[in-house]
Amino acid sequence: MRRRVGVASVVHSRNAEQLFTKKSTIIDQNSIAKLETNLEELKQKLKWFASKHQVDLQTDAAFRNEFLNMCKSIGVDPLASSKGYWTQYLGVGTYYYTLAVQIVETILSGVDRHGGIMLLKDLWIRLERHRPNFLQDSHISFEDIFQSLKLMKSLGKGCGYIRTSSQKSQIDQGLVYCVPEELKQDQTLLLTNVGQSGKCCFKLTDVADSLGWGGLRTKTAVDQLIRDGIVWVEKRGGSEGEYVRYWLPGLFLNNSYEDDE
Repeated sequence: MRRRVGVASVVHSRNAEQLFTKKSTIIDQNSIAKLETNLEELKQKLKWFASKHQVDLQTDAAFRNEFLNMCKSIGVDPLASSKGYWTQYLGVGTYYYTLAVQIVETILSGVDRHGGIMLLKDLWIRLERHRPNFLQDSHISFEDIFQSLKLMKSLGKGCGYIRTSSQKSQIDQGLVYCVPEELKQDQTLLLTNVGQSGKCCFKLTDVADSLGWGGLRTKTAVDQLIRDGIVWVEKRGGSEGEYVRYWLPGLFLNNSYEDDE
């Protein structure tokens, strides 16, 4: 005959469950309290660091980059918000958000010339020459530009950087773009290919052969770039027939010294 569970056993089980729940709550509260204490200590240390090195954070690009890497190693993102706690005391987030706005304004000011694409080196020169009052005492680095471009990802994929060289020493030859619509993969590949060639112009057959594309695919990608003003078309007639070349003004125009009208 099967024995029934006694009342005392049920009561004991319930009491044990309540003890476990109570103990778990105490542990959770202690963990939260400890976490809050650690977070407050971290905030105070960063606040002290910021007050001591505020000038360096604003004016020294290398120091600013090392500081960001240090923050990332401990799971802190000073660029997460332009109005967050870290920005309030460190000022780093405000710096990059301000620089991001200036990057967009700089590229768009010459969009009728280059279609929204500039050499990183040209962009950097213009940013250095036309810094707003907020950045007057700060020297801008390529890494600063990259950090600001990351902030603009939330706006979509219309802004970014295209690397055209595998050598770190030639990073300034890459292309920074700010266009109304996202660059499609074929357009990006074509621009990368032309940038790697070291030339400012190309023929459809050259790109097709280099990328292993068919004529229609190449023509479609180029037509989209022409429509967006990124590529110019040069047509010449001669005894041997019509000669067509395509130019990237972002590569051959001296966009770093274009007039500010």
